Amino acid sequence: MAEAGVSVTEGSPGVVAALPEDMRADFNPSGFSLELAVCVLSVGLLAVVLFLWRGFRSIRSRFYVGREKKLALELSALIEEKCKLLDKVSIVQKEYEGLESSLKEASFEKESTEAQSLEFVEGSQISEATYENLEQ
Repeated sequence: MAEAGVSVTEGSPGVVAALPEDMRADFNPSGFSLELAVCVLSVGLLAVVLFLWRGFRSIRSRFYVGREKKLALELSALIEEKCKLLDKVSIVQKEYEGLESSLKEASFEKESTEAQSLEFVEGSQISEATYENLEQ
C-alpha cells in the first residue's frame, strides 16, 4: 500500500507507465484541468441562460398583468354602458307599449264612432225607404 503522504502514481511509476495514454492522470503543476474548466463553463453558461430566460418571462408576465388590468377596466366601462343602454331600451319599450295601447283604444273609439254613424246612416236610409213607400 501507499504511504499516507505519497500518492499511488508517485509510488509506482512503472504501473502508471503501463496504463494507456487516455487513462493516465495528467499532472498539471498549476492544478488547472481543461476538462474541469469546460464543465464549469458549460454549467455556468447554462445557469446564465436559465436566469435570463426566467427574467424575460417575469417581465413578460408583468406586462401581461398590466395589459389584463387595462382590459378589465375597459370591459367594466363597456358593461356599464351596456346597462345604461338596456335601461334606455326598457324605458322606450314601456313608452312604446303605452302608445300602442292608447292607439288601440283610439282605434276602438274610432270604430265605435263609425259604427254609431253607420247605424244612423242606415236608420236614415230606412226612414227614406219608408218615406218613399209612403209617397207611392
